[in-house]
Amino acid sequence: MKSWKKPWSALASNMRFAVIPTAMMLTALTACSTSSLQTKPATTETQSAWHQHKTQLTELTHWKINGRFGAKNDKDAWSGNIKWLQNNQKYEINLSGPLSSGSVALSGDEEFSTLQVAEDQFYGAENAEQLLETHTGIRLPMSNLKYWILGLPSPSDDKQVLELDAQGRLSKLSQLGWEISFRHYAVVNNYVLPDKIFLENHEFDVRLIIHNWQILS
Repeated sequence: MKSWKKPWSALASNMRFAVIPTAMMLTALTACSTSSLQTKPATTETQSAWHQHKTQLTELTHWKINGRFGAKNDKDAWSGNIKWLQNNQKYEINLSGPLSSGSVALSGDEEFSTLQVAEDQFYGAENAEQLLETHTGIRLPMSNLKYWILGLPSPSDDKQVLELDAQGRLSKLSQLGWEISFRHYAVVNNYVLPDKIFLENHEFDVRLIIHNWQILS
C-alpha cells in the first residue's frame, strides 16, 4: 500500500468539499485496533461460519452509516464526513468537509445517479463513480462499495480472492482491481459488520471509519 505518512496536499481546484491536511486527521483515519485481524487457512468450520455469516448479511437491504473517510492519490488527498443511506437499490450519500458549503450529495440507483455540488448545481449520469470523480476528483467504487461496506464480495464479479478470519468473516478481499482490508468489526443488532475498511487500487487509497451503523426495517 502507498505510504500515508506523506503530508496531504492542498485541495484540487475542482473539489467541492474541503480537505483537512493535518496530522490529527491523518491519525484519526489511520489509527486502528492494536489487535489486527489474524488470518489462517480456512478450515471446514471457518468456511461453514462464512457461509452462515454471508447468508445473514445478504438479508440487509436497508441500512445507514455515519463516519469518516479519507482518500489519496499521487497528487491530492481528501477527507471528511460520510453519511450513507441504502434502501434496496436506492441510495443517498453525503460527503462533507469542515464547512457546510463544502458538502456534496450523491443519490440514485443502479440505472441513474445525481450529484449535487451546490444549492443549485446538479449533474446526472448513469455511472456514479465517474460522476463523482468528474466533479470532485475523488474516486469511490460506488456500485460495489455498498457490498464491501457490509463485508461481502460484490456479486457483479466472481473473480475474487478472499481471506477469512477465525470467525468466518472477510479479512481481505481482492476484487475488480481493488484490494480491500477489513480491519475491525462491530456487533450491530445481532449482525457483525465492519467499521474499519481500507481500500486501494493502482491509483487511489481509501479509508473508511464507520462510527455508527443503523439497520433499518
